[in-house]
Amino acid sequence: MNLHRSISFFFALAALVVTPICQADVVEEFNAPYAPKALAADLDGSIWYTGAEVIGHIGADGVLIGTYALPATTTIGQIAQGDDNRMWFSYSIPESAPGAGDSEAGIAAIAANGTITRYAGLIGTNPMAAGLDGSLWHIGSSNITHFATDGTGQQFDVPQFDSIPGSASPNALVAGPDGNMWYVDRFADWVGKISPSGDTTTYKITPESAANSITAGPDGALWFTSEFTGEISRITTVGVITKFTLTNEAHGLYAITTGPDKLLWYISKNGLGRMTVKGNAEIISSRTDLNLGADDSRSIVTGSDGSVWFAIASSNKIGRVTQSHDLVLSASALKKSGMNTTTTLTLVHNGNTPTGKSIQVKAYLSKDKTLDRRDVILLNKRVSTLSANQTKTFKVSTTTSTSKGKYILACADCAGVIAESDEKNNKTSSVKIK
Repeated sequence: MNLHRSISFFFALAALVVTPICQADVVEEFNAPYAPKALAADLDGSIWYTGAEVIGHIGADGVLIGTYALPATTTIGQIAQGDDNRMWFSYSIPESAPGAGDSEAGIAAIAANGTITRYAGLIGTNPMAAGLDGSLWHIGSSNITHFATDGTGQQFDVPQFDSIPGSASPNALVAGPDGNMWYVDRFADWVGKISPSGDTTTYKITPESAANSITAGPDGALWFTSEFTGEISRITTVGVITKFTLTNEAHGLYAITTGPDKLLWYISKNGLGRMTVKGNAEIISSRTDLNLGADDSRSIVTGSDGSVWFAIASSNKIGRVTQSHDLVLSASALKKSGMNTTTTLTLVHNGNTPTGKSIQVKAYLSKDKTLDRRDVILLNKRVSTLSANQTKTFKVSTTTSTSKGKYILACADCAGVIAESDEKNNKTSSVKIK
């Protein structure tokens, strides 16, 4: 059953104050051949991208790992990570492609070694995203498909504008904190949510605003850009909307993501910017400085390395913004022998001032940066004051049933108990269990 409810709501208006956010940033650009278009972060800190007839893979150090070709003239859409340690993307091969025979459209998965498996007959090259459970969601023509990592899926119709068949135009989606997938429809002027069972709800937004991109925010709400009106808006999971109109951004707000610093990062006609949840915004680098072309506005992601990455298709590059971090927790590759896992943890304090009397360090392995019962705790210890640039190491051993693979090494309460110069910029890192 596809249940659709249209919800009326009110806008909470907010005045926007443009204020420098005072944060140290390093902006770099790396070679990424074949015009990178859409980006997705891997758990190991690397970035995958879709390009002209290829899938590209670039390491956390900015070095190209490889490019993997599909048939000539193939169009490739969005890319997302599944729960099977593969990256998934949508594609379309025209009938005119060399050796193609009939046309083909569907989804495909690529493994770390570049092996591509295609699942034909599903959909075209529209946006896709991963759900909180690791399953994949894809926007089709007037529908959204929920599919598993074996390539099987279930298609759900979405509401049509004024009940006109074929009028729906969902163009971006993301997993929400409530377990639903959230999307924006730039033609119908609404934000929608769809449950795992296919029930949909829509919330009207500013008319003719051209909603463009959506991300799960740092505050439990969803945030989306409106290209034509120059707005970044917040919508709660029950549909209450607050909109912020950015100065000189009308007809020019595009992709958005939540950064590791709990700020909202976006690409606009003026360059690369960021905004607090209270609406303070700034452009940190202009389009000219970044060599952004007219179409270099469509993809920005936060990597598991704690950096913000963005695509620059016109110059065959991928950009990265790296921020300074006060506390960085890292680990050597975990060695697993039977049920026993061992590693060495390193905690580095990069701040300019001592941390205070003590730090409560809780290190755990996670697939999603969120501590829950499925995650393995490696360390839970109170550490005395760390001076500037001081390092502490811990050898840990734990009995765990965690399978081999890639995880995020998260540090709980590296902020909060301590007194730092900035308690929001601590860094997690990726780790492998061998």
